[in-house]
Amino acid sequence: MNAVQTETETEAKGISKLDFSFPHGLVGFESVKLFSLLQKDNDSSHAWLQMMEGPELSFLLVPSISFFPDYAPDVSKDDLELLKIQSPESLVMYNIVTIRDGGKATANLKGPVLFNMDNGIGGQFIAKNALEFAVDQPLPL
Repeated sequence: MNAVQTETETEAKGISKLDFSFPHGLVGFESVKLFSLLQKDNDSSHAWLQMMEGPELSFLLVPSISFFPDYAPDVSKDDLELLKIQSPESLVMYNIVTIRDGGKATANLKGPVLFNMDNGIGGQFIAKNALEFAVDQPLPL
């Protein structure tokens, strides 16, 4: 199956797919640089971050603002420069979710995943104020 077929099938199922380059990869997957952000049209409650190279893994993401409205990680200026942010409106922030035994869902608030929607650059960054946050914060459902 080639990329065109995959994209067509994805669109036919009502799922938007945006490709991103992660210059530093994800924490624990630093060698993987290419990812796709998959989201069902008209459903902003969650998304999937899928590796385009390396192991066939996907990560469940939730938009930070939807689940943690007071969440304010301090991302370094260097990290923001890596994303080449020109306007704050182009920045979207998610958190990786882990489904634990018994179905309990937790989010990693120490390392938000940021996307520059204008240029296709993303990354996971450890917040400068990470000590204020949990790596396994229960999702408020």
